[in-house]
Amino acid sequence: MLTAEAFKRSMVYITVGMFAAGAAWADVRLPRLIGDNMVLQRDSKLLLWGWADRGEKVNIEFHGQRVTTKPDDHGQWSASMGPFGAGGRTRCLLKGKLASV
Repeated sequence: MLTAEAFKRSMVYITVGMFAAGAAWADVRLPRLIGDNMVLQRDSKLLLWGWADRGEKVNIEFHGQRVTTKPDDHGQWSASMGPFGAGGRTRCLLKGKLASV
């Protein structure tokens, strides 16, 4: 059985490990609002935003258009595309240095 002190120490190690692992795998991220099966307003500009490592290039492809942007000093990025007409299913691809979303 763990003593209270040993338990606290192990919790600190686990917490630090979780934060370190998250920082090591950081890449392009989107807010939860943006995701599969979204319905977009036709004939309007599309604004995408999210987070990435500072200095990382964020490449976005949607409906035949390509945009590249970089995050600011706080890791936040945004890009505007379109407007787009009415259409069926489309795919939005975001690429960072480690993975695609």
